[in-house]
Formats: sequence, C-alpha cells, structure tokens
Amino acid sequence: MKQKIVITVPVKEQKSFFSCFNFLCDGAGGSKAFQIAAGFSGVDRAAYVGNSRDKIEVAGDGVDAVKLTTKLQKKVGFAALESVTEVK
Repeated sequence: MKQKIVITVPVKEQKSFFSCFNFLCDGAGGSKAFQIAAGFSGVDRAAYVGNSRDKIEVAGDGVDAVKLTTKLQKKVGFAALESVTEVK
C-alpha cells in the first residue's frame, strides 16, 4: 500500500520549546531530519512542504509512519506526525 506521510520538524528560524534546556532541538534539525526521512526503509520520495518548510512529506510503499516519527524524535529532538494518507 503506497502512502503519503507528513511530519512536522523544527527549522532554523523557529525557536524550540526545549531551547532553554539546550536540548537536541536547537532548530538545526531540518536537514538532518530530511536525510533520515529520505533514507528510511520503503521511502520513494521526500520533500519539504509548508509555508516555512517545516514539514517533510514522505511517499513510499510500506513505510511505518510511527517508526519514522519515533526515529526523528530520537535524532532531532522533536517531530510530530501530521497525517498519513493512502496514495492511489
């Protein structure tokens, strides 16, 4: 089943909620998150979307959205699953 997944990640212009704690989420996670998402198992296509390019849209066959979001949370510090839709 081919699906489209949209995940929100921090970008450099945004201040992180955790920035006062000097957490991993310093806003520089955009490109790192994109590399992780593009290299994830089953991903055919990855692209930035949104007005401020704070969302990553991933399309592929058999991509586990929860595992991808969890991996991004561990590596970047913040990631929120926006939507998962089936592509026909």
